[in-house]
Amino acid sequence: MASQKKRRNRKRNRHGGSPTTSAAYAARPPREAESGTRVALVIAAVVGWIALFPLFWFVIAPALSDAVGTVPVLDTIVGWLPGGLAMVYTGVLVMFWEEIPQPRQGVHATTAIVLGAIGLVTFPGLDAEAMHIGYFAGIYASILSMIAWLPAFGVVALARRPFTSSWEIPRRWKGATIIGAAVLMLFLGAGVMRTWF
Repeated sequence: MASQKKRRNRKRNRHGGSPTTSAAYAARPPREAESGTRVALVIAAVVGWIALFPLFWFVIAPALSDAVGTVPVLDTIVGWLPGGLAMVYTGVLVMFWEEIPQPRQGVHATTAIVLGAIGLVTFPGLDAEAMHIGYFAGIYASILSMIAWLPAFGVVALARRPFTSSWEIPRRWKGATIIGAAVLMLFLGAGVMRTWF
């Protein structure tokens, strides 16, 4: 009797395990469907991001320029926000990444990517004559905030070199450099960049 039970168990295992396990496996969505959904989401995100370019430059930016263009300092801050906010957020994440609970890291990383994608929309640039100078200077500060951290890293590495044997920049320093470069671009946008246009 025991030998018959063993044979039945072996036969059931060969054919997919217990009925409950087999039913759960059959109910699982196919991997092809999951992969197709991911591809569709990526395509939709790219198309939506591309659509932001004309929407930003022909609708949002002119409206914001008219709304804040006559308010000193505020006009530049509003123009700087798309790229500046993305880089400040990224800098904070870099500084405190190890302290963020692992389940929340993915959410923060996704938020940083979304903010960065919005900031990149400010890159093409249009004729400054179509907008108030202060706001347009903020737009340029936004653009430069997205790239200023690269040379800033080099400056920080050179400044630290006499005091350390390594060119590696600590994580906290990297985050602070990203934030500092973005804030510096804001001050330049409120000052000297106004004379560029």
